[in-house]
Amino acid sequence: MGINLSSLINIFMKMEPEKTYFLNKKTGQVLSFILSNLSKKDMEMLEGIKKDKDSWISLPKRPNSEYYRDMEEFIPTLNDIKLQERLTTALNSGRYASKSFRDQLKGKNYETEKWNEFQRKKMKSFVISFLRQSGFKI
Repeated sequence: MGINLSSLINIFMKMEPEKTYFLNKKTGQVLSFILSNLSKKDMEMLEGIKKDKDSWISLPKRPNSEYYRDMEEFIPTLNDIKLQERLTTALNSGRYASKSFRDQLKGKNYETEKWNEFQRKKMKSFVISFLRQSGFKI
């Protein structure tokens, strides 16, 4: 198996909502497509992927509800009570809670680094679970 777990985690962390992603189970190659805007070459590649189901698997996107739970779990790990309060308020701010949360971390290098590490661990767990469910030995 040619899958590099660290690289795959990076791909999952950078997934764009408008794209669909496919993983080659043998080589570890990941291809992405914007289905609403396919070139002729993309269409041909996608057809090849659909025909070769033994080699390719669709990558799931992590549900937004899990990101929200991550933010909730992260807040109590901080020592700064005022920042905890601001982050909690940001989470309860409605539609753009995730952006508000990240905005509260801006300029706070230690906390931002801690958040990125926390989020990466959560994503690693998600990716490993996905790979195991897909029949990979991890």
